[in-house]
Amino acid sequence: MRIEANQFIGYNKKAGIKLEEEASPCIYNNTIVRNLAQGILLVEKAMAHIEMNKIYENVKANIAFGGKLSINTNILRNKIKGGKCEGIFIVECGQCWIHGNDIYKNNHGIVCQMAGPELWGNRIY
Repeated sequence: MRIEANQFIGYNKKAGIKLEEEASPCIYNNTIVRNLAQGILLVEKAMAHIEMNKIYENVKANIAFGGKLSINTNILRNKIKGGKCEGIFIVECGQCWIHGNDIYKNNHGIVCQMAGPELWGNRIY
């Protein structure tokens, strides 16, 4: 599954994009903005390749994912800004990669709970 080149995913009462039950899409080149929950939410067993998106000003985390069976999520080269909570929130996940993102003006940059992501080349300010 691909979620690609959507000009505006915003103003939803919950998450802009919510993935569950072993979903594994590529989320590429979208604008995800001002949702009342997360910009992108992956619940346990879901994974995604999230690349080149503009994700900003969501009320909860701009991106949130995790769960004991959550593995193999890639977050690459996104602009993640202005979240009321975390830029990226990760809890109890397996292997994941967060590379080359601009993460700025969020309440917290990246928050990890019982998670060990590979962080490389991000700009967090």
